Amino acid sequence: MACALAASSGCATCKTPPPFFVTLEADHSANAGAATRVLILQLKQTTALVEADFNSLRKDPAGMLGETMVGPPTEMWVNAGEVETRWVARDKDARYVAVVGVFQNPSQKWWSAHKMKRVGGLQCREVAVESFAGRRPYSSEEQMRFYLNRSEVTTDEAAPPPSKDDQPDPAENGS
Repeated sequence: MACALAASSGCATCKTPPPFFVTLEADHSANAGAATRVLILQLKQTTALVEADFNSLRKDPAGMLGETMVGPPTEMWVNAGEVETRWVARDKDARYVAVVGVFQNPSQKWWSAHKMKRVGGLQCREVAVESFAGRRPYSSEEQMRFYLNRSEVTTDEAAPPPSKDDQPDPAENGS
């Protein structure tokens, strides 16, 4: 009962959030035409990512991001001119999903972030990520699309305004 009342104030979290759906779309010139390694990171906040060094982060994301990273990184590969999709198990503490493109010659925008929606109500249920395999997301499910250009990662989403219980974040995109 206390959690139900607390949910309206934003202090309750879903202990078993459903997975989210990631789409990676690579331009024909992405990474000079080579396949691109992409790290999908779940974060509590993006401050450490904004301050991160590209080479250190690609080698040791957990060491570079410390406690702001929750759950293990998910690795995907996408070929130039192709689209890859995947359902990813969501950590209960994740508030952002960051996509890091491991480019041969990274630009200043080698990562981009998506602020996740809070999960509540009927969506807060334990479901194995494997049970989502092979299906597209419903409009009510968390989904995000990232674009890989020559040497940068972007998203077409506008950065959402911070909610009253969020701490201000210095950036939503690595620029």
